[in-house]
Amino acid sequence: MKTALFQIKRSQELMLDIEKRQLKDAHLHSRIAERSFVLAVDEVRATFRITPVADVLRQFGEASTRRLRAEGWLSLAEFIWKWLACELGPHSQPDDPQSVEALLRAFVVENDEDLPIWDEYPEDVLPSRTWLDLRFVPREGPA
Repeated sequence: MKTALFQIKRSQELMLDIEKRQLKDAHLHSRIAERSFVLAVDEVRATFRITPVADVLRQFGEASTRRLRAEGWLSLAEFIWKWLACELGPHSQPDDPQSVEALLRAFVVENDEDLPIWDEYPEDVLPSRTWLDLRFVPREGPA
């Protein structure tokens, strides 16, 4: 089992502005840090570029914001290929109560009536706005 968390940023001609504090938020907990990526969605080139948050943080120094070029980042296709080939991101054990997936399950809302209002969250907690849960299993027999 693997999980990826994305901070989605708009870019133009693969240039984007990033705030250091947002990246640091993704590194508050080790279970999240190693699974956190910046995903640049380019308005002009209609392309996606992805890189680990840790790689972007290393470029900051003391600055609070930076304008970065995403050209050298992985394309969406490259990222998916490397992710599925287990070349990126750590694995989790499905039954591990300390896994990032167990942490995220605490925020799952089963039905619309249980949907919490933003004011109900502690000030320092911002839950994920979008979830996508894909489960891939190997096929038995010939393809």
